[in-house]
Amino acid sequence: EGREEGREEGREEGREEIRVRLIIKKMKKGFTLPQIADAMEETLEETRRVAEIVRKYAPEYDEKKILEEVLHYNCDEEICSCQK
Repeated sequence: EGREEGREEGREEGREEIRVRLIIKKMKKGFTLPQIADAMEETLEETRRVAEIVRKYAPEYDEKKILEEVLHYNCDEEICSCQK
């Protein structure tokens, strides 16, 4: 049971990493948020949440820091070990 949860968490992180990288690429190319949301087949709100985090790290776009913040955006401090 614990292993399966760990695997699922790893898969989720992998999906988010790909998503963050794609949003960064599109923002660097000058895409608007509605264009990015449409291309990603997401709602504007889902894309906006990540884009706001990405903008904080412009122009260097430190993917590791961005991903960490995206992954822990809604974490529960009671059970998450992140250092918010």
